[in-house]
Amino acid sequence: MFKRSKKQAATEEGEVPSSSQPAASKKKIKERAPRQMGGMKILRYLLWIFVAYLVFRGIASMVTGPKVIQQVNNYVKTQEVPSGVTGFAVDFATEYFTWDSDYINGRSYRISKFINNIDPDAGLDAFSTKGKSQVLTAEVTDTKWINKSLAEVTIAVRRDVQLPKKDGAEKPTTDPNLDSNPLEKDTTVTKTYMVVPVTVVGNKYVIQSYPRFINEDVKGTAPTTDLGQVITDRELNEKANKITASVLTAVFTSKLDELKYFYMEGSKPTVSYQKVNYTFDKVDTLKLRKMDTDPADHYTIFATITVKSPSGETFKNDWILKVAAKGSELYVTSIGNSTTP
Repeated sequence: MFKRSKKQAATEEGEVPSSSQPAASKKKIKERAPRQMGGMKILRYLLWIFVAYLVFRGIASMVTGPKVIQQVNNYVKTQEVPSGVTGFAVDFATEYFTWDSDYINGRSYRISKFINNIDPDAGLDAFSTKGKSQVLTAEVTDTKWINKSLAEVTIAVRRDVQLPKKDGAEKPTTDPNLDSNPLEKDTTVTKTYMVVPVTVVGNKYVIQSYPRFINEDVKGTAPTTDLGQVITDRELNEKANKITASVLTAVFTSKLDELKYFYMEGSKPTVSYQKVNYTFDKVDTLKLRKMDTDPADHYTIFATITVKSPSGETFKNDWILKVAAKGSELYVTSIGNSTTP
């Protein structure tokens, strides 16, 4: 009824025009190609991001490595060694240097409570040991951490050593004073600095290696210091001597109510002075100086005083007082540490 076009007829019969088939194929290829290229770019971006992450992480680990080591070093240097560790080391040092060669096994039994993995005598050649050794004092002079579980405690040990007399070394009896002279006896007081390694295991302590002996610290040489101008005014020196005696008398008797009256208005004692078993006796020497750091009308007193113990011994102490002039009197602004002018 209706007239069909050649194109419609060909389509119904299953034929595809030769000109339309290539066109469709080309269109599909052009549409897919951009999508494939875009995926490859995304993969490349992800790969570069991953590589950059690995490089950054490697650089970061190299940078942070020394920081971690420094933190450990700071911990070892600044962490305080507990009193339990130092007490354990002192007890060991006391038993270590205490013996009687006639009963030397007693020493091994006592120090067995402190040691592990070393010989029972903790390094002492017990067979060649003669005489007696008795500890007089054991004082901690230094502590430090080697790592988080190992501490080294330096102890100064003073001990009384009694050695048997050598054959043929008997003292002559013609002089009765020889036997009473302590310098002629076979007794010697020695001082040894020893480093005790203490391993910390939880809340327990143990010594797993031998202690070592070190030299006594050599005393330092005090630097030359400019102590300012010496004040020679006689009246001012007398006032300085008077206030020094009054203030230190109150300090040694811990009479803080009296002490506050000698302080300049606006100043007060910076520390609490507790009573000691010594009493102020007198001012031996006194130097009144004007330091470069002293404000106007302010001075520094360098005083050497004598104090007495309850049993009657006398000792010398050095004290520093900062004072200020107000009206006709001197008043304390602070009490410094001992020193030698």
